Formats: sequence, C-alpha cells, structure tokens
Amino acid sequence: MVSGFQEKITVTPPNGCAREISAIVEREDPNPQMMGGGFTDTTDGIRPFPANGVRFHISNDHEKGLTTVKEGYLKVSLPIRVGESPSELTVTQILSQDCGMFFLEAVK
Repeated sequence: MVSGFQEKITVTPPNGCAREISAIVEREDPNPQMMGGGFTDTTDGIRPFPANGVRFHISNDHEKGLTTVKEGYLKVSLPIRVGESPSELTVTQILSQDCGMFFLEAVK
C-alpha cells in the first residue's frame, strides 16, 4: 500500500477479535460543489457514497490486513470525516477484491 496515505483503523471480524490494521480511506467530500459535483457522479463505475459511510482499501494479507471479508458481519472503527471521533461501521459491500487488496464500503 502507499504508506503516505494510510491510516490505522480497527477491524472486528465475526469472531470478535478486534485488531488494528492500516487502510487507505476514501471519504465523501463534505462540500461537493467546490469539487465540481464531488462523489455524486458515477464516472468511476461505482455508485455514489452512502450517507454516513466510507470506502477503504486494506491488504488481502493475514498479517497486514484480512484474508476474508463477510459483508454485514465485519465491523470497522474509524472517523467518517477527518477530525471526528471514530465510529463503528459495518462493511456492507465488497467493491473489488484481488490477491493483494480489498476495496470495501462501510456504513454506520
């Protein structure tokens, strides 16, 4: 992963063993008019951001990330917006996955 963009998040799999891992978190622009529409368009082929949610990339690796993700069961704790306190979110969708990375969406 690109180390300069990572932040620590807490993941809690269904087994309840919470641990901290690194992620690259994408947050909705709080002022989309300043960015020509923000994330409300779907030019990237992915649906618009959910309310009270984030998208994030984690390593598909047992030591640095996770090797399995179960939608609706994986909990993550991270700030929804920069500067906020962490919130507990539930992973609702695997947006993409390959041998090195998961791209996930989580909502409050």
